Amino acid sequence: MKEKAAWRDPLVDEVRKRGQEYAAKFDFDPHKMGEDLRRIQKESGEFVVSFSREEGVEDAEPSRPSRRRTSS
Repeated sequence: MKEKAAWRDPLVDEVRKRGQEYAAKFDFDPHKMGEDLRRIQKESGEFVVSFSREEGVEDAEPSRPSRRRTSS
């Protein structure tokens, strides 16, 4: 029987490729990448990443049910 090749999402492949290219520019050093992202954030005046919660924004519901089983 022929083995099926795993389906690959071209969008995910492109995002991963760009991420690898970006990381390679900084020798995969997370501190150097963080410095660059902070520089971009400062120059643009926009948040690159924000961990703060906006007022009135509720936690999103999971897109699918949890796989955890509850005892009955």
